[in-house]
Amino acid sequence: MLCSCAGAKYDFTGEQVHFESGPHKGDVAVNVALGATLLWLPLTAAAVGRGAFVKYRFTDKRISVITNAPWKKEQLDAAYQEVDDVVSVGRGLGLWGDMVVTLKNGDKIEMRSLPKYGKDCLQQVTVACMAISHMLCFACD
Repeated sequence: MLCSCAGAKYDFTGEQVHFESGPHKGDVAVNVALGATLLWLPLTAAAVGRGAFVKYRFTDKRISVITNAPWKKEQLDAAYQEVDDVVSVGRGLGLWGDMVVTLKNGDKIEMRSLPKYGKDCLQQVTVACMAISHMLCFACD
């Protein structure tokens, strides 16, 4: 599979998946419980929608956010060479977390309720993403 970002083409054939999952189920459970208050209902609907239709994938070559809703089918791919910055924060007592990946062209990919956050899985992936991104950038210069 080929991807072109900002004019560059990347070959994703033979990639190895390091992490693939939907949002953490605890986020959906907490939001459904808080949905008993009418004020929280929009956030509950958003959490249920994420839980039902969104999947995150980290491979050795790219980050993907896959939306498979009946009204919208979309896959956002970002090659590590295009990553400029990664910011993440834990939520749910550290059981899940949110991550924003900023690309070199200024676009941002937002990932909410990533599971295994407390087990340092995603933090290790983040460090690896940044290391790969910077190593490849230095190799191109």
